[in-house]
Amino acid sequence: MGKTFAFIGAGVLFLIGLCLLGYGALLLIGSTADTGSSNWLTFGIGFACLGVLFFAGGGGLIWLG
Repeated sequence: MGKTFAFIGAGVLFLIGLCLLGYGALLLIGSTADTGSSNWLTFGIGFACLGVLFFAGGGGLIWLG
């Protein structure tokens, strides 16, 4: 039963990480536009790093499961 919950949690973490990476990429691309703000670059890098951490957490749950 614990293995099942670990895989479900890993799937949720992977989905959240994918969303954060996608949003971070959009912010990084938007920061280079003429009308973009330079603050978007900081947020984009931050969201991308959080996405990588969520991916690592999902991988850790699969490894432990």
